[in-house]
Amino acid sequence: MNLHKLLIIGLLISLCSIYSFGQIAAWDFFGQNSPVSFAATAYDANLITSLDSITRGTGANSSTGSNSFRTQGFKNDGISTSNTDYFQITLSPVTGYSLSLSAIDAKLNGTASFDSALGVTSQFAYSLNGTNFTLIGLPIQTTALTLPQIDLTGISALQNIPFGTTVTLRYYASGQTNTGGWGFYSSSTGSNGLAIGGTLTIANPNNNDSYVQNPATQIAADSISSLITNSSSAVPVFKVTVNDAGSGDTLPTKITTITIKNYNPVNGANWQTAIQGVTLLNGSTPVIVQQITITNSTITLTFLPTDLIIPDSGSADLTFSI
Repeated sequence: MNLHKLLIIGLLISLCSIYSFGQIAAWDFFGQNSPVSFAATAYDANLITSLDSITRGTGANSSTGSNSFRTQGFKNDGISTSNTDYFQITLSPVTGYSLSLSAIDAKLNGTASFDSALGVTSQFAYSLNGTNFTLIGLPIQTTALTLPQIDLTGISALQNIPFGTTVTLRYYASGQTNTGGWGFYSSSTGSNGLAIGGTLTIANPNNNDSYVQNPATQIAADSISSLITNSSSAVPVFKVTVNDAGSGDTLPTKITTITIKNYNPVNGANWQTAIQGVTLLNGSTPVIVQQITITNSTITLTFLPTDLIIPDSGSADLTFSI
């Protein structure tokens, strides 16, 4: 990821994305006769399209059923992520996007005996590696053919899924008999047997693993003579250490803006009249500052992306002088 950084010294800023969830993938089975696999009839353009098919576990072979995706493999043996009788979908964002899931909606149908008495027990599970699965919520046992919507917003693992990660969702079921067809069903065109809600948002182009901390030794407080009026005689006033925590992206942190804020402007000096200029050292190396903006309570320094770089997994001690 590109790493142009905005570092706010002494000021914490929270950046939030505001978005609404919507349908990102759906399967309308109307006109189908329980195919072995079936491509999504609606799939967000920012999902990897080669992953859009619903497929089956080895224990969930196709069985005849109009307008459906069903199997006789669910049986009445309970629900476990070790079972091979399941339906499966996969979702993964394209480059530059992150994926968050919000809901699962499902409509079901099958033989009457399988759904008799207390009904069919259904439960979904998720995985981020395709191997280790976690069941979602509690099993839903009902004779209703439309499941209550399953809320995913509280599952942190299913929020902000980055490019390169594939989330796998599986549907498990257990009915009242050891035989009998059961599965997703669409009663008419446009009626989705399975739909996934969520959002795909542009991923933050900046690295989020860099941070600022106090150095091992801070510059002691001192007085500055008003006779010092040139940058070569500037007096060091404080230091900070900038760290690139190294998220595995192998890329450095490029600092383009630093803002220093006076937290006590009422009782302090007016910086605009008291400070003529600011210089910056990266270690012992002078840093070229493109522009300095001084107000009564803030100082903003801007740099070219090539002038102040923290190596991946590295750190730099920055010294400010006035």
